[in-house]
Amino acid sequence: PSAEVRDVLRATADALGSGRAPVTDAEVARAKGFLIGQRRQARQTAGRRARASAWAEAMGFGDLERDYEARIGAVTRESVDTLARQLFSTRPVVARTK
Repeated sequence: PSAEVRDVLRATADALGSGRAPVTDAEVARAKGFLIGQRRQARQTAGRRARASAWAEAMGFGDLERDYEARIGAVTRESVDTLARQLFSTRPVVARTK
C-alpha cells in the first residue's frame, strides 16, 4: 500500500486500538443529535415512515419508530465507554491491505 494508506491505517489503529481515550459528553451529545436529525430527515414523508415501520415489523424488531429518540437519548458517555472497552480490549484490530 501507499504511504498515505499506511498512515491512515496506523492512525486508525492507534485511535481504536487502545480504547484508552474515552469519549467526551460533548461527543456523545453531538452523535445523538446527528442520529436523531438523520432519522428525522429520512422519515419526513408518511410513505417513508410507513416503509420503515413495515420493514422493522417484518424483521421482527417491533415498533422501532415509536421510541427511537428516547432510546438514543438514553445513551450515556459511560455506556459508550463500557461498550468500547468490551469491543476493543478483547478483539484486536487487523487490517489487511493485500
